[in-house]
Amino acid sequence: MEYSKELRDMLLRNEVGIGNFSIDNEIINLKDATHILIAEIDRLQKLHEWIPVNSETMPEIDVDVLILTKAGNITIGWVCSVNGDWTDSSDDVTVTHWQPLPLPPQEQP
Repeated sequence: MEYSKELRDMLLRNEVGIGNFSIDNEIINLKDATHILIAEIDRLQKLHEWIPVNSETMPEIDVDVLILTKAGNITIGWVCSVNGDWTDSSDDVTVTHWQPLPLPPQEQP
């Protein structure tokens, strides 16, 4: 079960205090809530870890991602559908790591 949105909302409303609180008609004590929050923090941190290009996890073809080059530069690149090679706008890149782009802001300007 995912509690992150509910816990976040409750924390923002200062509804989490000492004792127990209810989520989806379930009583959860603060120890359980702490474990849920730690798991959510771990999940979010993994979303922003650099993934080595020699790992089993690769991005979708032709989808922009952040790339770290052998030269130490961070830029946007993708795996090319034509030849399966990593590329960026310079077309001359040796990629060591990648990670998904962050989500755009939810609020519209």
